[in-house]
Formats: sequence, structure tokens, C-alpha cells
Amino acid sequence: MDLNKLSRLLFELSKNSHLTTKMIAQLLNISQQSASYTLQKLEKERTIQNYQTVADPAKFGLVNAFLLLNYQRFDHQTTSNIKRHLKQDPNVIRIEETSQGADLLVEYCVPNLSYFNKQHRAFLYEFKDAVRVTEAQVVIVKHLYSKNYLHKRAPDAKETIISGDRESITLNDKQQGVLQALAEEPRATLINVAKKTKLDPKTIVNIRKWLQKRKIIRYYSILIDNDKLDITREHVFITLSHSDRQDEQRFLEYCKQHKNIIALTKTIGPYDLFITTERIKKEKNVINDLRKTFTIRDYRILITDNILKHHHLPTNLFENDKQ
Repeated sequence: MDLNKLSRLLFELSKNSHLTTKMIAQLLNISQQSASYTLQKLEKERTIQNYQTVADPAKFGLVNAFLLLNYQRFDHQTTSNIKRHLKQDPNVIRIEETSQGADLLVEYCVPNLSYFNKQHRAFLYEFKDAVRVTEAQVVIVKHLYSKNYLHKRAPDAKETIISGDRESITLNDKQQGVLQALAEEPRATLINVAKKTKLDPKTIVNIRKWLQKRKIIRYYSILIDNDKLDITREHVFITLSHSDRQDEQRFLEYCKQHKNIIALTKTIGPYDLFITTERIKKEKNVINDLRKTFTIRDYRILITDNILKHHHLPTNLFENDKQ
């Protein structure tokens, strides 16, 4: 498959990873056999690292917060222990190895900030001589955008808003079971979900539709190995100069339309917000465009070297003994 069609395939799967091989074949104008072979190859070679169910944690009253961490000890055993600990923490939903100012970007998803403080202080106490926090930021809201840089003729930008001020929803046991099964295995077949939940397929379909209608599940996506595709991923932390509501809306609209900006996160912390960008390495840095268009008082760039973990809900969400 040529590079343009491969990029188009990844673009389509990033918007909806529930696409069947028949649907993929129609979108790319290729045979279903070719679509199936290419998808299997991408999975086997780990170009597609995993599939994701993008869900809104605010629907469960959860709060997200980021930490930027720097190692104080750099021996392999210590850094491996730190990463292992964070990977095993059910409240940690994202870990990225980064460079240019921080070694790790870690995102927590927790019931409240007091719980977050307790969790991350316990972590720091365990590794008190090995790691330190350089920055902490609480998420106000996230704007997620489609990966239009992967598609030369991408349609109008799609925006999905999660976190923020949302009315909490209580799920019954059946709804919890289906959501948990889809969070753990986003491309699970009805048969596999039925085995996990002990529910009949019709009930599962109805619950899945209900979860999507209530905007608990927003869409299904993929996590790509950026190195294999020569993609540079960056987080740009920004403070705007004396922005009013009109300036903020103009900035949001600009980010939504920019093909390389895939997310904007408003925060409480040292910066007003940060954007996540992805670009083919030959493309220019997004911050150059932003500085020409907006008055930016301060900014900081982190480059992602590797994504170690990325979910959208904590794995212990429905445990009865969660504090």
C-alpha cells in the first residue's frame, strides 16, 4: 500500500477504529483482502500500538491532572521501577517519555484533587531520591481534534470536547460491564463482549448505543507508533498575553482548523493551556505559526519520545472499594 493510502487508513481509524475491512476497502478504493492484510500488518508490526475507546471522565465526576517529572537518578533499574509503578497505577491514564525540560509527562484521572494529592505524594515518597515534580496542572477541559495532517483532502475539522463541567451519570451493572469491556478491548466483537458481560448481543448493542448517545463514549480511535511513520509529537504549553473571551475563541477556532493540532487542553497551573501537535518531521513547527498569529507571553515545548500508556478512564473506575 502506498504512503498516501496508508496515511488515509490511519486517519480514518483515528476517527473510528470500529471500521470493518469492508468499510475500509470502500473508503480507500481497494479490495477487502488488501484492507484486511494491511490492517493485520499494521497490528503485527505495532505501527498501530493499540485501540482506544475515547470516553469522557467528567461523566463520572472525575478530575484530570498532569505532572511533569524529572529523574534525579538515571540508572536503568531506578527509571524502570518508576515507569513500572506508574504503569501499574490504575489512576494513571497516560505516561509519555519526553525531552527538552521534563523526562515524563504523567496524567492522572481521579475522583477529586485531594485523592490526587494523596496518590502522587505516596508515589513521591516511594521514589523521594529518584524523581521530582517540576510542574503540576489541573485540567479544566479538553478539546480533541481529528488528525488532519494524515489526510491530504481531510474534511472540515472535527472537534470533541471532554472533561470540564458535566453532569455526572450513574451506570447500572450492565452498563458498567459493557463500558468496561469496550474500554479494555475497543474492537471487541459482540461475542467477546457477551462472554465478558454475560449479556445477550441485543442488550449489548442497545447499551453501546445508549453510552454513545449520552456522550459517555465519544468515539473509538487508535494509538500510533509515531517513530515508524516519522511523526514528531509535541506538547506546547502557552500563556497568552492579556487575552479576552473574543481572543480566546479566535485561538480555539484557529487550533481547531490547524491540521497539525490534535488537542487543546485548558489548565489551572503555570500556563493557560497546552496544545498537542503531530507533524511529519519535514513539516514546520506549529509554534512558529502561532507566534505569527497571536501574542504569546510565554511558551514551553516538550517533545514526546515514546508513549508508554494512554487510556481515557482509570482501570479501577467501577471498583466498589475505590476511595
